[in-house]
Amino acid sequence: MLILCSDIPKKNAEYLIEHTNKNFVFKQLLELGQLVCSCGISSVYREVKQGKMLKEWIKQNVSWVYRFYCSLFLWCLKNINLKDKTKKDLLQIENDLFNHLDGNLIPKTAIWRYSKEYSSEYATNSELPIEVVCELYKKYLLEFKGFGKKEMRR
Repeated sequence: MLILCSDIPKKNAEYLIEHTNKNFVFKQLLELGQLVCSCGISSVYREVKQGKMLKEWIKQNVSWVYRFYCSLFLWCLKNINLKDKTKKDLLQIENDLFNHLDGNLIPKTAIWRYSKEYSSEYATNSELPIEVVCELYKKYLLEFKGFGKKEMRR
């Protein structure tokens, strides 16, 4: 799953950092790395078959994904005690993303994807305007994942 709460990659990472916890931020970095590998951009992790629309979106928005990935990775390096192999793997994915950069800095759309237990007016895997998806994910984090209150941060 790729959670978008802002169309600006750094602000998207900052939102997740501020409104979730360090485990969720690290998990988002790992999941993004897995998706990048599943797109054929990197070969660090095995390809997963799920998320076809997300993978297509990532291929079309590599610059945005690279900047988001770097923001998450930098925060994790500073705030989480990562194993050396994990650091090496994540750095390799970052380098592979860098080598696939495009000129598309702010995407116009995003993929709205959520757990089957969640209810939404839009079907999962819907491609919607990015502003709509950002608001949907903010609501998702607050209502379904239970994040959003300052006292919940760790």
